[in-house]
Amino acid sequence: MGVSVKKLKSIAFDLDTKALQEHYTKGDWHNAYNDIAAFLDKQHFTHSQGSVYDSTTKFSDDGLGKLIEKMNSELTWLAHCIKSIRGYDQPVMIDYTLQLKDSITQDLTLEKTKKSLTKRTHKRN
Repeated sequence: MGVSVKKLKSIAFDLDTKALQEHYTKGDWHNAYNDIAAFLDKQHFTHSQGSVYDSTTKFSDDGLGKLIEKMNSELTWLAHCIKSIRGYDQPVMIDYTLQLKDSITQDLTLEKTKKSLTKRTHKRN
């Protein structure tokens, strides 16, 4: 038998909103996304973006499959409403968000400095 390697995983899914309107019976069908988030949160996943969740603990491929089966048994409407659900090893990812935000801050600071210098120059003339 092969060794089952555990790695950080991600889950990405797409739901059929028309099917949700028919099969989700706990009020507003938009809450289905909250139900998935709550389930995955209890299983050590964090919301990454859209319908993508990243694990904070390691899973084997089989372990992730069992987790998805457990989610399906708890969220009985899920199988009727899923367009796709994929699990994959988390890629090595670099978050450039702060770099971009810092560049905006630097540009604004430079712009303010230029305006300030321009005002001083005009006052002297």
